[in-house]
Amino acid sequence: TNGMYYYDTQLNTISHYTVGNSKYNLQDNNIYAVIQAKNTNIIWIGTKNGLTKLENRQGNIRYFDLNQYSDAKSANLFMIKYDRQDNFWIWSTDGLYRKNSNQNKFEKIKPSSTYSNNDTILHAIETKNDGLLFASTRGILQYTPHNQQLKYLSLKSKNSFYALAELNDNSYCFLSTNLFVTYNSKTKTERSHYINNYQNIRLQTSSMEGDSILWIGSNHGILFRYCIKSAEITDTIRIPANEKIQTLSSITAIQTDSLNNLWIATQGSGLFKYSLLQKRFSAIKTSDQNSENIYIIEKDRHGNLWLSNSLGIIKLNPATGTQTAFSYNYYILSQEFNKGASDITPSGKILMGGANGFN
Repeated sequence: TNGMYYYDTQLNTISHYTVGNSKYNLQDNNIYAVIQAKNTNIIWIGTKNGLTKLENRQGNIRYFDLNQYSDAKSANLFMIKYDRQDNFWIWSTDGLYRKNSNQNKFEKIKPSSTYSNNDTILHAIETKNDGLLFASTRGILQYTPHNQQLKYLSLKSKNSFYALAELNDNSYCFLSTNLFVTYNSKTKTERSHYINNYQNIRLQTSSMEGDSILWIGSNHGILFRYCIKSAEITDTIRIPANEKIQTLSSITAIQTDSLNNLWIATQGSGLFKYSLLQKRFSAIKTSDQNSENIYIIEKDRHGNLWLSNSLGIIKLNPATGTQTAFSYNYYILSQEFNKGASDITPSGKILMGGANGFN
């Protein structure tokens, strides 16, 4: 008879819902039933005087409209990175921008003799010395914080690169078309690994399995297992083809879980789980109506997977299979997200970029 108390296990806070409460209002303080709608964050509360609909935004999703915080001509993000110096880095079709947490607006990185503003940047990782590496269509860009210089690495491979991975303390992997390059930043040495059995295969995403295996995904729906110690590809796996469209599906993201599974996002065939123990694929149906196109997978500190597609964001628990969908009702800035435009900050916040900015 005193309303309802809601306990948020993630924020460790209690909210009291009562009649007349401007923030936590109920139809009546006498509550008879509470139920959560399946695969949503909507809670229906049955009271003496009718129903109350509670939109439980447990994901604490916020949006950042790039149009309001920059002079960018285009707010369509294709790369986002948050570094240890509290800088946001984004690339839209208008160029590369940076914003410190103390600044109100993103500032555009001006072109120089060592950086072309006409370049397309698709991915970024942070190095051990707090520098950054950017994968771009003109090569690999390196940012050094002590002199704030942005310049291209001098590589033998004059390719476009689509994604990056850190292998160990000084070693990195750069993904390209029909090859990937392993690079040692300490010795400044590189080695090219060619994929000769496939034509025009773009290597565009990767994920580490422990400290010794790198899984690489391609636009032909093929996974490559790279052993860091032996410096060899030890396995090649093709994901199941989409019977509806009869084409190879592009792998857009890969993520591992604590249960010895690979989670594979595709454009065309949806989401797959691959058991590393059983060596078997399972197609996973997501809780929205556009399950064939998944663009991003990020893993939070609790082991949950956060997926994005053209309808919003989905939170998935790998252990239980439970899914929660977030759309415009949950402060999603745009329902269109871009492949590769995601990051996770040192504090555990997940960033996902799309057509109008990022969440």
